[in-house]
This record gives sequence, C-alpha cells and structure tokens, in this order.
Amino acid sequence: MLSLLTHKFTVEQYHQLSEKKILPPDSRVELINGDILEMSPIGVRHGMMVKRLNAFFAVQLFQTAIISVQDPIQLNDYSEPQPDFALLKLRADFYGDRQLSFRKK
Repeated sequence: MLSLLTHKFTVEQYHQLSEKKILPPDSRVELINGDILEMSPIGVRHGMMVKRLNAFFAVQLFQTAIISVQDPIQLNDYSEPQPDFALLKLRADFYGDRQLSFRKK
C-alpha cells in the first residue's frame, strides 16, 4: 500500500506562505486541520443566498451583532476556515485590533 507524505501547517506558517507570496493574494484556499484546501468557487445561487442571509440578519440584528461574510476565523493553531457567514458578538472595534479567533486561551 502506498502512503503519502504530508505536512501539517500551522496558522502562523499558513500566514507566512501568504506574506512571502507563495500563496498568491487572490488564491481561494483555507487551512483546515493543517491542510491547505482549495475552496469551491462561489456560484450565482451560492452568492445570492449569502446576500439574502446578510440582508435578513442586518435587519433582524441591527446594532446587536456583527455580520461577518467570508472572513477568516482562526479556530485553533491548525484551522482557519473562511465561512460564508458568521454572526459575531458586537464589539465597538469590529474585531479590528486582532485576527478574529475562537481559540481557547
């Protein structure tokens, strides 16, 4: 049986690959469990549903939550997915002082 050699990347290494232009800025990839995976293209229907959710929650949660659309979220040291949609706790700085992270400290 043939086994593949793989390397698990940390979020820090993943960011370094982008900074050094090894991963182009427009590449559609995300880090999941240490693996760099290509993301599916956003089709018309997919885009329409994300826009509908955004519009719906913007009205329903006005000034009570932050709507995050296709932004990276660091889950741990080996995963930084880019979910289509996330609802975040309202913060005055809109998470601008640091990378959005849900890591346990």
